[in-house]
Amino acid sequence: IGSIDPQTGLFVNEINLDEPRTGQATAVAVMDRGTERERTIRGMATVVVSPTISPLASITVTPDSVQVIKGAEQKFMAAGRDTDGVEMAIYPEWSVISDDGGSEVPKAISVDGIFSATPEMQIGSSWRVLAQVTNSQGQLIQGEARLSLTTGPLQSIEVVCSGDSCVDPIESGKRVEVEAIGYDQFRNQVAISPEWKITDEVGVIKPVSGARYKAVFSPGLAGSGEIIAEDESREGKVHVIVIPGQLADIEISTDPAPSDESIGMNEANPLIVKSGLDVRFIASGHDSDVDAQGDAKPINIIDIFPIWSVVSSDEVADIGSISSDGRF
Repeated sequence: IGSIDPQTGLFVNEINLDEPRTGQATAVAVMDRGTERERTIRGMATVVVSPTISPLASITVTPDSVQVIKGAEQKFMAAGRDTDGVEMAIYPEWSVISDDGGSEVPKAISVDGIFSATPEMQIGSSWRVLAQVTNSQGQLIQGEARLSLTTGPLQSIEVVCSGDSCVDPIESGKRVEVEAIGYDQFRNQVAISPEWKITDEVGVIKPVSGARYKAVFSPGLAGSGEIIAEDESREGKVHVIVIPGQLADIEISTDPAPSDESIGMNEANPLIVKSGLDVRFIASGHDSDVDAQGDAKPINIIDIFPIWSVVSSDEVADIGSISSDGRF
């Protein structure tokens, strides 16, 4: 535990102790009278030597720079060293502050250094993680790391229609804007550039130039199908129902239909009916062959219940009558 000068009694303790140690210092005096036993006098003192503890001088936080997915946890570690560069155990106070140091975020990091972003911390923002200890000399020693919040890999895609317009049936010829939203496992929005497709030939889907996460759906044939957005082996979809558009024209034919479909289409090629014979006419409605922007689209048949009438070409002659069900 140390050494002592036999002449002066000066004790010098060991400086490299790592724990307290106990010893004894002994002094012997020999007198010039009496028996040998009487002449020798001894004295003892107990010596306790404690190690010298150097004050904390620095703190290193690891990892020192890291990207953290918002919603995930990140463990930080703090290591302290004294003025001699020897590592020492520390129990720091943790905190998270803004990149400019102007504000602290409560409850963003636990007492044992586990970070988890709070709701107000935005994707793309940067923060400083501090570990602080007041040393034996009353000095505040601090270590820090930097983190930035990011999104995780794409986990799911949601396809939504503007104004929830896909909830109800959509008329053929009208256009609907749709948007694909990507999410990671923590429901953070992830930028995507999906491929668009439509099933069951109920229309056409085209991405918006410069913003592929948006598209325009042009419904065509009446029926039901799905709008699908695909990216990185993930897909999202929305179900749509297309119904015929507004009535644009009515086509009249006979039952049975003539072998030549052009018969009866105009005055130059009339349908010739012998006097006294009955002819059954049928009428079918159609929507437009172009959409709201004038682009071509499929024509849908519309069930109609027409009011029938017969008018001669000179509007004078009585050429016959027609019933409510089209029998002439």
